[in-house]
Amino acid sequence: MGENIMEALEMYANRNKQLFVSIVRQGLNEILGDAAAETLIHYIGGNEILQDPNVMVHRLRAVLGVGADIIFRHIVREMKKVENSVG
Repeated sequence: MGENIMEALEMYANRNKQLFVSIVRQGLNEILGDAAAETLIHYIGGNEILQDPNVMVHRLRAVLGVGADIIFRHIVREMKKVENSVG
């Protein structure tokens, strides 16, 4: 995974944790479906894990392998959209 994606995830999480968690959940739901997303979130440790990008990345990659990168790119893209619409 590119270093810039990790930096972007950390930056967005530090700016607004609630929004970050919301976008992560939304992205997981869009890519995996509601039931699978909720199961995955529970499996990796719940909402608390979603607030920490470093732990979230580590745990999602442990479960999904390199496929997790698709989710991370989606999250960054969605955060950019939200940021552009607000500011």
